[in-house]
Amino acid sequence: ANGEAFIGKIQSFDRDLRAALNGVASRAFLVFHPAWGYFARDYGLEMLPVEVGGQEPSATELAEVLRTARRRGVRAIFAQPEFGLSAAQTVAAELGVEVIPTSPLEEDWLHMMHCLASNLVRVLSEPEKPFPLAGPVEVE
Repeated sequence: ANGEAFIGKIQSFDRDLRAALNGVASRAFLVFHPAWGYFARDYGLEMLPVEVGGQEPSATELAEVLRTARRRGVRAIFAQPEFGLSAAQTVAAELGVEVIPTSPLEEDWLHMMHCLASNLVRVLSEPEKPFPLAGPVEVE
């Protein structure tokens, strides 16, 4: 019963996110570590990673990432706090965007996904569009 309830919550999240992403101004988002590739693919988004293959970019690669992010109108960089935020803050300062700490390793996975979705919809939308944020998910 708990599994079925959790699956229902995931399906509800999926429907809500697809509806919220319908018609957003942009589809591109910047990440420091490319942990969201499948998520981006499944929701028709374009993940622009700063780090590739576990390596920080060279000066040339970073310049290209910054050019692409500016062209795509990126308004935030999503970074995993486990890796530290200082490099992401440097990139964000260069672009004039915010850093949004988001960890795929959070214990409350569905709550974290709601937070990610809420921030994504906010930074991809013009004007800002709210995404419904559910409370913590209880799983026994």
